This record gives sequence, C-alpha cells and structure tokens, in this order.
Amino acid sequence: AASVVRRGTVRLSSLGSGHKDLKLIISERKNVRQTMKNFSKAQQGASNYLSKWAESEENEAIQDVVAKMMELSSSWFDVQRDLIRDMKQNVALFEKILDAEKTLDQARKHLESCQAKEKKLKKEIERLEKKGEDTSTLHTKLGTASSSTELAAAELEGCHRETEAAKASLLRSALSEYAESFQRMASRCGVVFAAQQKLACLLPEFHGRDSSIPSYTGSSEASSIVREAHIHIRTGASPGSTSVAKKRPPPPLSTPPAAPPPAYSAVVSEEPRHWPAEDLEVNLGWDSDEFDD
Repeated sequence: AASVVRRGTVRLSSLGSGHKDLKLIISERKNVRQTMKNFSKAQQGASNYLSKWAESEENEAIQDVVAKMMELSSSWFDVQRDLIRDMKQNVALFEKILDAEKTLDQARKHLESCQAKEKKLKKEIERLEKKGEDTSTLHTKLGTASSSTELAAAELEGCHRETEAAKASLLRSALSEYAESFQRMASRCGVVFAAQQKLACLLPEFHGRDSSIPSYTGSSEASSIVREAHIHIRTGASPGSTSVAKKRPPPPLSTPPAAPPPAYSAVVSEEPRHWPAEDLEVNLGWDSDEFDD
C-alpha cells in the first residue's frame, strides 16, 4: 500500500512538468536505499541480542565464539553502510539526468516564447498594413524577434545534443557503479560469513549420551579467523587470492571524434564519477541517525 501511495504521489507531482518515468526511477531507488537501511538496522538489533545472551552464559566457548562473531558483524555493518552510501551517489546520478532534461525543457520553452512573440508581431504588422498605417517600428521589432528565435533554435539544438550525450554518460556511470557496488558487497559478504561459519564450527559438539562439557581450545584459532577476514575485507581480496588489483575493461579500439561544443549548456561540467567529500556519508555510528537523509 505504501508503495502505491508513493508512486501515485510521484505521478501527481509530474503532471504538467513531465518526466514521470525518470522521477519514478529516482523515487524507487531511494526506496531501495531506505529498505537497505531498515534491513541493516534489523540485523544489528538481532546481533545485539545474541551478544547480550552470550555474555550472560557461563560457557567459555559460547562467549568467545559469539564475541568474535560480533567483531565480524561490525565489519559486515560497515560493508552495508558503504553500499548505502553508494546508493545515495547512484540516486544523485539519476537526479543529474533529470536536471539535464529540465534544462532542455527550459530551452524549448524559450524557443516557443520567441516564436510566439515573432508570430504576434507578424499578425500586428499585417493588421496595420491593411489599414495603411506605418509599420516601420514594428518591422524593426520583428527583425530583433526573428534573430532571437534563430538564436533560441540554435541553443535548443546544442542543448539537445549535449543532453543526449550527458544522459548516456550518466546512465553508464549509474548502472556500472550500481553493479560494482553490489559486486564489492557480495565479495565482502562471502568473506564475513565464511569466517562466521568457521567460528561456528569451533563450538564443541556433544555426541551420544555423553553429558560432560568438552573443553574449549579454539580461542587462538578464532582470533586468527577474524584477523584474516578483516585483512581480506580491508584489501578487497578473497581468501586464497594472490592479487588484489582490480582489472578494468580494455579501452575501445577507436575513439569517435569529439563533437563541437554546444551553444547551450545542459548539465554541470563536473565529471560524473567524482564526488566531493561533503556529499559522502562518513564516520557514521550505529547508535546515531547516520541513515537519515
């Protein structure tokens, strides 16, 4: 029900202004990000209760293994926080596409305004000429209006060309970075939970009717498992890999010639993949509202 209301609100806000589908993309991606926040917070709550329960237990194995798992959970929450931050940047790229479309709309409206003014002057000249009145002043104004129309048409053409190029470039960055963010999270997710599985296997098993409590000797191994996982998460390498360098796809075989600079600027000139530090969510604590927009 909430999603229906949200989409309906976006559709209503698009009436008269257009770009409904693009606005829905932005709205839904923001919803994806909010869902990730809620999922992360729910996991933290579950982890906190597991930690409190283990601390109250007398079994050394339970205490140690769960404590080590909490260290890994902290790293897992950091991984999710990185993904949520990346999603904010991803939404911003689609907002840049929308801004470019709005700038193109302004260029179209400017041309329509110039054309309307020119048409009005022509009608006024035609009316006065039928009456035999002097139209020299209006002809001067018409010449100026015609020049403005030609300039507006040239600006619209340049704006349209730049907008189409910008949309393709921004969409490429948005889709590529979206996929890259999830690949990075998936890789680190595998490291974290593979390590947690190893920790779980350090808990002693009871066999048959033996009621004696076996001694726990895995504390040193548990620390080693956590330490190794943290190294892999920090370097971005998977366990057993020999290189952490990430290969990028080869450049295209040929580069098309650059188009001449347009007469009308559709988007900001900054590169889409560079983000100022103040736009990023950093140094966030789980007990604060770090996930608030």
